[in-house]
Amino acid sequence: MFSNAMNSFYLKDAFSHATFKGLVLGIMLLKLVTIIAIQLTLKVFS
Repeated sequence: MFSNAMNSFYLKDAFSHATFKGLVLGIMLLKLVTIIAIQLTLKVFS
């Protein structure tokens, strides 16, 4: 019983950590794409 509760807690913690990591990666990727898009736009219109 105790080990089962610990296991579910660990799984939940690992899942939330993975979700947070994914969110950070997504934001970084979005920033990168935005920067590239801005640079391309400046190149095209300069």
